[in-house]
Amino acid sequence: LEELEEYQRTVEVMIPEASCPHVIGEQGNCISAIMKATNCDLHIVREPISGLSEQKRLRITSSTLGSLEEGVGKVQEVMLDLCRFGVLSEAHFALREGATAEIDRAPRDRTSGGSGL
Repeated sequence: LEELEEYQRTVEVMIPEASCPHVIGEQGNCISAIMKATNCDLHIVREPISGLSEQKRLRITSSTLGSLEEGVGKVQEVMLDLCRFGVLSEAHFALREGATAEIDRAPRDRTSGGSGL
């Protein structure tokens, strides 16, 4: 079991883009506090999620499953607090489809190639 804890484990959680400044906090205070309390590394992935607008991926990494679980729990607490204080609403968590990646925005040539199915 001790050997397994040497490996990094990663979980990605989708969070509303509107929550990102609050997760980071002023001068990074909030995200730093979560990292310190949980012994996890948190990183908001800049690349958009293809096909989903207004959502970001929050990557949580740790060497132990217990810490990873704590990290996810703390992020969920932040999301709940943001809802309680009116910063976020249920609508922020709706997965609205929309072209976000450059490849999704480009028109596709539907006349050539394909599997013929």
